[in-house]
Amino acid sequence: MRLHSLFVLPAFLLLFHPGQAQKTMDFHQVVDTMIFGTTSVGNTVTFGNLTIPAGRIWKIENASLSYYSGGKPADIMQDTQVYLDAHLISSVNGSNIVSETRILWLDAGTYSVQVYTTISATTTVAAISALEFVVTP
Repeated sequence: MRLHSLFVLPAFLLLFHPGQAQKTMDFHQVVDTMIFGTTSVGNTVTFGNLTIPAGRIWKIENASLSYYSGGKPADIMQDTQVYLDAHLISSVNGSNIVSETRILWLDAGTYSVQVYTTISATTTVAAISALEFVVTP
């Protein structure tokens, strides 16, 4: 076998092989969603589902759990956690409202929204803010 034939075959494959193109993400919109439910003291409760449309990706930027009073969210609740499919995305500890939101990237699909609190059972709202990206081939 000649030396130049060792280079011809790989060069041929690189030039004429249809490679896999990378997908791109383009910013589409900011999404603010509220999911209502009733908390239970010391228990994790499923409030509902969060659905991300096909061809979209969300970057969760902020999440919180608030009392719901007078037709609108009121104060942020103390000692709470908000989860998406068991992924902690928000935690508020103590009366000084030390809040932490964990950024999470989510593909298209349906995710269960769960909340936990140590405070009395009440009607509350889980507020989730995300950046939505459109995925293109």
